[in-house]
Amino acid sequence: MDYKVFLKETKASPEDWDIAVAIEYKNHAAMDGLAAKGEAARDKILGGKQAAQQLGEKRAEIREIITSDLLQEIFLK
Repeated sequence: MDYKVFLKETKASPEDWDIAVAIEYKNHAAMDGLAAKGEAARDKILGGKQAAQQLGEKRAEIREIITSDLLQEIFLK
């Protein structure tokens, strides 16, 4: 449904993250079969797994993924 970017002003250590990118889905069911859908899109756009791996290696040179988490936003009334 949306992409979100978060900036973390405080860090517990120099290795702590400072920028987070999030993808918002309508609900948990929207993630069913997500890997297969992503692979199909990857193959159509990049031409296959090997090309995607090479692109991923280039991205790894300029950034480091610290963690990947599944979060649920709650709204207080």
